[in-house]
Amino acid sequence: MPILGTRSTIEMTHSTSQRSSRPARLAQKRPATSRLPPVTICVLVYGDHADLARRVLSSIARHVRRENYLLVVGANAISPKTRKLLRDHQSRGAIDRLLESRDNLNKCPMMRRMFRNIRTEFIWWFDDDSYITEPTAFARWLRHARTAPPTTVMWGPLAE
Repeated sequence: MPILGTRSTIEMTHSTSQRSSRPARLAQKRPATSRLPPVTICVLVYGDHADLARRVLSSIARHVRRENYLLVVGANAISPKTRKLLRDHQSRGAIDRLLESRDNLNKCPMMRRMFRNIRTEFIWWFDDDSYITEPTAFARWLRHARTAPPTTVMWGPLAE
């Protein structure tokens, strides 16, 4: 399940919690604007799972307009195939920031690196086995996040 919350709430929650989150057109380059998008989408990938990385990145590109997010990807101990996929996406402008580690740093240490320098109001977190399945998911999550108290972290399916 993806997790969505304010930048400070997500950072606090994930620095103290080991909770695991569980929750496809090629990504376009984000249009250049001076306005910061509302959300940074963070995706953590691991190992030799290029298929999972492709699925999550494709689902984001398919269901979220590029001007609405920045994309930060953390890559722990990835295979050459996964590295090529991620670097190709980055070279096309589909990934705004790619953090690679030869070793598996594990989730929380990589997450802290990924959260560094995020300035958007919200963070939407995906593990590599999470992906978006509906075209209205982003708008629905963002609407709930904007009306929730700033200390709220949401995960799982949202009821209308």
